[in-house]
Amino acid sequence: MKTVENAGVWIDRLFALSMALMGICSTILSVCGLMKLVLPVWAMRLVGSVNLAALPVLVYSTVRSWQEKLNMRKAVERKRNKKRKKK
Repeated sequence: MKTVENAGVWIDRLFALSMALMGICSTILSVCGLMKLVLPVWAMRLVGSVNLAALPVLVYSTVRSWQEKLNMRKAVERKRNKKRKKK
């Protein structure tokens, strides 16, 4: 059971990391756009690439988290049904 708990922790950390990266990159791009600052081409591409790379990681971790929560709910429901049948 410990591996399942560790998997949940890693999925949550992966979600948080990807969300933080996307937030930082988007903030950098937004602030530079609002202040009319021109970043070097390599910096723009680097920030944009990091932002785009974090997107599929965010989607993956979100879907895995939803699946784990759904499986946990199903397990709890099975336990409830077993207890009701015993009575």
